[in-house]
Amino acid sequence: MKKTTTGKRPPPDEVLAFMLGNEEYGIDMQRVQEIRGFAAFAQEANALDLDGGIANMRGVSVPIVDMRKRFALGDAVFDDSTSVIVLSIDGRTMGVVVDGISDVHRVDAGRVIPAPRARGGLKNDHLIGLGTFGPHSVTLIAIDEVLAVA
Repeated sequence: MKKTTTGKRPPPDEVLAFMLGNEEYGIDMQRVQEIRGFAAFAQEANALDLDGGIANMRGVSVPIVDMRKRFALGDAVFDDSTSVIVLSIDGRTMGVVVDGISDVHRVDAGRVIPAPRARGGLKNDHLIGLGTFGPHSVTLIAIDEVLAVA
């Protein structure tokens, strides 16, 4: 098991980075089933109800979480960059709405430093650390912890 400098949990080997406002976050790529543009997802999901948080995806009701609301950043801004990340967490399929997808990064555990104190709707337990990738850094989050109350 890899040890991080945060001491809480090991970072994933690979992360999907996404944007919420001006912040970039990374989640374990192994949790990601698919990534969809929001417009295409909304069109394909027969009954998309963000207020109720449910989408009908291929005949299956899938909970949808607006990550801007979850992180207390206000309502989602729907544009061409808005995406839905479909995740598999503990055998459940869930979707999260994000402002955009950034990149996929391989994580070097030795380059993960403690994350700054959580703010907004994010809690310290949600943080894995701060991954550095070239000239920028990405806040690595434990998406299963973030969505545990969803």
